Amino acid sequence: MKLKIFLVFYLFSFNILADSMSDQLSAFENVENNIKVEKKLAEEKRLQKIAKEAERKRIKAERVAKRVAKRKKFARDRKIAREKVLDDRKVADKKRNQDYENKIRDLNILERTAKINNSNKMFQESLDDKYRNHDYEDEKRSIELSVAKAKAKRANDFIDIELKKKKSEADVIQSKADGLRNISEGKHLRKGFFD
Repeated sequence: MKLKIFLVFYLFSFNILADSMSDQLSAFENVENNIKVEKKLAEEKRLQKIAKEAERKRIKAERVAKRVAKRKKFARDRKIAREKVLDDRKVADKKRNQDYENKIRDLNILERTAKINNSNKMFQESLDDKYRNHDYEDEKRSIELSVAKAKAKRANDFIDIELKKKKSEADVIQSKADGLRNISEGKHLRKGFFD
């Protein structure tokens, strides 16, 4: 706008001063050239301003991109650190649970071993009692058998004595019978009494 006012003012002032038409034309061409140069300079300034603005925006965008990348990296690093902490906790929990299960398994094994040992001890004691009872029973049977043998031997002795007594009685009876037969047959006279 200022440029237009300047040109109009310049042209009027030039018209007054210029005498000839060729001077006026050359002055007009000079003004036009000056206007073109000024327009060109203004356009160059505008383009420089646009370029500066574009450069400023590019730098600003780079800064923003750097900040965004830095924030993303920070967030990623933070997420990785958080995941590592969670993984470490999971590993620690898993190890603690495994240790607990191992201790429970060991306690169960010890308990079962104690029960088995107790059962074996009770079984051994019952076997010992059984063997003791068997030994006692065997000894008792042996004593009873010895007593029965002794009784049988004494009974045999009594039977032998009784048999001998009966035999001697039978012999006495037989000799009396023989004597009586001899007397009745008269054989006692032929031989001597003690022959």
